[in-house]
Amino acid sequence: MEFSYEAKTVHNQRIVPTGLPELTFILGNKITSQSVSGYFNSHTLISGQQNSFYDIQASGKLKLLAVTLFPSGFAQICKHPASELFNQTICARQIWGQSISEVCEQLYESNNLQQQILLIEHFLIKQMAEQKPCYKTERVRHIIPHIDPAKKMSIQSMAEQSCWSRKNFDRSFKSLVGCSPKQFTNIIRFQYALHLKSKQPHLSLFDVAFQSGYYDQAHMNNDFIKLAGLTPRQLFSSCPPHSDYFGF
Repeated sequence: MEFSYEAKTVHNQRIVPTGLPELTFILGNKITSQSVSGYFNSHTLISGQQNSFYDIQASGKLKLLAVTLFPSGFAQICKHPASELFNQTICARQIWGQSISEVCEQLYESNNLQQQILLIEHFLIKQMAEQKPCYKTERVRHIIPHIDPAKKMSIQSMAEQSCWSRKNFDRSFKSLVGCSPKQFTNIIRFQYALHLKSKQPHLSLFDVAFQSGYYDQAHMNNDFIKLAGLTPRQLFSSCPPHSDYFGF
């Protein structure tokens, strides 16, 4: 993705929880943020699960390559618990050291997108190969696609389908995904509401709330304010709704 802004013009972008960790290589001007939980003074960033919004600012030439991971994807490329990245954006060198810096340098030197993608893929495959197989990861990966906001699956039901006690499920899920099952289902429900509205713009807010698994419209309003800083009406009127999770 590449954009150019006038030197004196600052573009503001609101980032909302998506349920998907992200590895970002910034090949142009650095982005900035007032977020107390974000470290943006780097060209390589890794973002964990978020359960609140924050704003970023960009000016000049913005060029970046972002790798969107599956919810449990961080656990497959790193030995650290994903929960350590909860509500955090940090310099990726803190995780992978000089090796990620070398990848970033190679990306700078290449102007070929396909080659850049291959460089990133090679790095990620190498990291995956260094991780030991873990049955816990497979159990969590199995249950995530079955989390349907409209069906209001209970945490206890998720634990039983994963062949764990509730306590063990909560602990393993948080370690591998980066947030608790309850926090994750809240994020997915929010993303599903965005998805519904993007696919069916005519839907009323009441229908969006009902079909997304909220108890009522007030419940949806409270979640949107927490996760996006705006009510559903404000968000839908300010920009076209889009779900990163369900679009992905």
